[in-house]
Amino acid sequence: RGINIPSNRAAVQWTTTVYNDEGMEIRNNVESWMEKLNSHKTNVRASSMSQIQSYTGSLKVRTFNKAGGVSPKSYEFIDAWPSAIGEITVDWETNDIQTYDITWEFSYWRSNQSNTGF
Repeated sequence: RGINIPSNRAAVQWTTTVYNDEGMEIRNNVESWMEKLNSHKTNVRASSMSQIQSYTGSLKVRTFNKAGGVSPKSYEFIDAWPSAIGEITVDWETNDIQTYDITWEFSYWRSNQSNTGF
């Protein structure tokens, strides 16, 4: 049977749910980012995306208290890039606000208060 060793880490993903805006600005930017990482048409990475710093970024998450104020706890995901973007419904049969998921890959995370991460 497998033995878990604290120093061996498996690659993890982080999935976020995004509220869609009418102009689809966030979705368009993420789709463009993904196209540059690996074109859906040519299956080639854009030449400007050769170094890890050119195709990754940092994602920051802040928590809020019940009153809506910013809590001091925050997280940062380092060397993150989108690996998948979820579908959205494009019909008029629902009254719900459109949402979709984005799956992110990242190298490690850190927390500002505990100064920890992996």
